[in-house]
Amino acid sequence: MFYLFGACKPLADYHIPVGDDGLPIPSECTKQDFEMLYTAPEVASSFAALYANENGIQDKMMAYWEHTAAFFSSNEYVLGYDPFNEPWPADIYHDFNLFYKTELFDHTKVEPLMKNAHNHIRKYDDESILFFEPAQFPDTLPFLGGLVEHVGFDSTPGGDSYHNREVLNDHTYCC
Repeated sequence: MFYLFGACKPLADYHIPVGDDGLPIPSECTKQDFEMLYTAPEVASSFAALYANENGIQDKMMAYWEHTAAFFSSNEYVLGYDPFNEPWPADIYHDFNLFYKTELFDHTKVEPLMKNAHNHIRKYDDESILFFEPAQFPDTLPFLGGLVEHVGFDSTPGGDSYHNREVLNDHTYCC
């Protein structure tokens, strides 16, 4: 179904030149339509791998946030941390519910990741704000007259005792 609308095309179908490492050259990627590249199955499976911590990729992300929090924790000009801007529904081609039911995606994929980020950041910075956000799509775009999806988190990443240091960050893309 997605392929009929131009989505779900493998990256190879875009004929983007690759470097010596076999990866697409970033400057060549920027010549493509970002929205279409973002629907490539490789992107979907990469997000799925992050949420599932395949090959320790989420562990690496958390190590980055520990390092960042340790470095900036005493900086008076740091307001807070946004560990994951605009989480994308994972592997929507294998589980369309993650795209269609963003509450499910928020609860099963993003909420655990954000709780993990909270735990790693709070080891070094217990005072700064932690920004977290739900899936930004499909309810941020005015398709079909606009869709409204509810946020699917059962709680904030740090729970009740951190409500004064957490912010639900949301995005809207209007015409």
